[in-house]
Amino acid sequence: MDPIAVDKLENISEQYNTYIIDVYGVIFDGVCFIKSAIDAVTELYKNSHNNVLLLSNSSRSSNSMRRKLISLDINNNYQKFLTSVNICTSGDVLVEYFMNNAKNNINGVVHHKLSIIGNSSSAYDIINEINSILRDQKLNTLILTDNLNDADSIVLLANTNKDDLVNKNKILNTLQEAAKLKLPCLCPNADIIAPHGKNLVYCSGYYAQHYMKMNQNVIFFGKPYKEIYNTAFNRLKIKNSNDARNNDIAELENNRILAIGDNMANDIVGAHNIGIDSLLIGEEYKITSFNKGEKVKIIPNYIMHMLK
Repeated sequence: MDPIAVDKLENISEQYNTYIIDVYGVIFDGVCFIKSAIDAVTELYKNSHNNVLLLSNSSRSSNSMRRKLISLDINNNYQKFLTSVNICTSGDVLVEYFMNNAKNNINGVVHHKLSIIGNSSSAYDIINEINSILRDQKLNTLILTDNLNDADSIVLLANTNKDDLVNKNKILNTLQEAAKLKLPCLCPNADIIAPHGKNLVYCSGYYAQHYMKMNQNVIFFGKPYKEIYNTAFNRLKIKNSNDARNNDIAELENNRILAIGDNMANDIVGAHNIGIDSLLIGEEYKITSFNKGEKVKIIPNYIMHMLK
């Protein structure tokens, strides 16, 4: 079945009471807010019967993401919304993973000495935040090392301009060295590519795919994986019964949820995996190109050129 084309979010808003909305490519282009989108989401949030959560594959924590978004609101048009809306990021899921790892030694793997691969501005922020929490709970903190031979894991925190071949090749070369050491890889951003103003950047997910092609193990965080939705639903204080396939996600009652995103592989597949409706921001070709050659087609419920 083809997705239903909609002109405005308000045309379908009465069908839902909970909205999970992507950040990059939907309300924010990597440089500034997309005005029609942030206006629409802010208006949606004003309606007290609506639950709204911003769900991002950013490696930043939700606190860091909130600070970044607030800093962009130079005219204070969206302060009430930005200071109070629920936010959940893949960085948050990474924090939870390290907390559980420190307490339980998950799968027998201790990620204690880490080597960060990439140039993300938030790379050291998230590790510092994790260490602060670990210290507060009197758990062993993470150690960062630039020497792959001293590391027991690598963390991919890379964002490179699509045309930046120098940094791209530098990261790929470093991954080849890590592969020789068979270092497990943690990837807190499964996105392959993302907008940055008028440009496009390769994200950590792009490099993680290359690492997997080297027959190496990668642990992904964020969309489309269910853990980030568990965290999001916990923050919204709702539970999800729409999908009997995911027993880890418990029962949802009296909630009609719509996921909004611009990425088929992460936003729309993630919504499909947990059994909630979805709205794709973008053009029809995103759907056809994603499903090309696939036996099981994944189709969003709605499509809109730009959120408004």
